[in-house]
Amino acid sequence: MRSSLLPWRRPWVAPLAAVAAAVALAAQAATPAPVTIRADSAVLDEGNLTSRYIGNVEIEQGNARISGDEMRIEHDAEGAPRRLIVTGAPARFMQSEPPPVTGRSQRIEVDLAGNEIRLLGQAEVVRNGDTLRGERIRYQRDSQRILADGEAGGGRVEITITPERTDP
Repeated sequence: MRSSLLPWRRPWVAPLAAVAAAVALAAQAATPAPVTIRADSAVLDEGNLTSRYIGNVEIEQGNARISGDEMRIEHDAEGAPRRLIVTGAPARFMQSEPPPVTGRSQRIEVDLAGNEIRLLGQAEVVRNGDTLRGERIRYQRDSQRILADGEAGGGRVEITITPERTDP
């Protein structure tokens, strides 16, 4: 498996940080925008400290949206979310604040304790025409590092950077 650390200052960190914040949602009590979750059904299991949303799941906060087929939230003893897992074919996120950022993968995981977001399985992030693709894309919020991996057995990471336009 090949791994690439993307250290340049291209604006990849901001969109993934926004996604991490959007997915973390309820963990940030001071966040001004309300969180809305829509799904075909929900199972709230206080005994196991989990909540599960099934079928056409959408979660929104402010200008950020995440969607998928299913979402599971693991809570701590106080009820605050500590881990979110969104799966889909694919699971998607979108931040509409200019410039718009979109992404998709088969699974999106947010580890609030570890302060990391992971896009797993055919992961892709697009911003301003720039594209980052890999089997896995991880964003470590504390260090503001992005790590992208190709598939096992020789898969590669692909990065496409679109030149900025200069108007005549």
